[in-house]
Amino acid sequence: MIHSHVLEPPAISERTRRLLPIAADLLPAEIVDSRRARKVRRSVVVGIVALVAVLTAWYGYAVYQTSVARSSLSGAQSDITRMTKKQDQFTALTQTQAGSAAINGQLTILMTQDLPWSALVGPAVADATDGVQVKQITGDLPDEAAKPTAGGGGFTLPSATKQKLIGKLTVDGLAPDKTAVAKYVDALAQVRGLANPFVTSATPGTDSSGIAFTVQFDITDAVLGGRFSAKTGK
Repeated sequence: MIHSHVLEPPAISERTRRLLPIAADLLPAEIVDSRRARKVRRSVVVGIVALVAVLTAWYGYAVYQTSVARSSLSGAQSDITRMTKKQDQFTALTQTQAGSAAINGQLTILMTQDLPWSALVGPAVADATDGVQVKQITGDLPDEAAKPTAGGGGFTLPSATKQKLIGKLTVDGLAPDKTAVAKYVDALAQVRGLANPFVTSATPGTDSSGIAFTVQFDITDAVLGGRFSAKTGK
């Protein structure tokens, strides 16, 4: 009988299996520095590219905003040009309105002291009723320079109105009696622009029929024209 024997590998001890914790970097320092430099360069390039992208986007937005602003400006200038051309069509009207305003201004100054005598003479004749006959009407508007100054020695009766006195109106007439004269004077005293009635004379007529009278009124500034003055109040 033949016996076979299997050869077994020699047993490995536990100390032989354990790897020794020994490591060593055998790369040259030049290669390590080169790799580190490439990483830095790569980071710098990425940052520069990102910055360039941001600046490009900002520049594009600025260009767009400028284009929009220029478009708006162009539209506004076109509107101004169009409106100016339309205004030129009304140049004659504008000049006419300016001339009319200038004329009204001059008339306002000129007619401020205008006195419409018809507003006084008309009532003086119309109120001559009950047999009263108006023989003569005289008006007097003294110049400002000719008016007596205060303390000049003249005598003036107290005024019954607060309005400015600018002249006098004198009416000569003939009435049947003194009652008719008084009624006529009372009627004229109600006329706008007349104040302070004063009968200067009342004597029998030349033919002994009726009373010849003379009555004097102060003319106030209430009767002044002012047709072209600026409207105030109502």
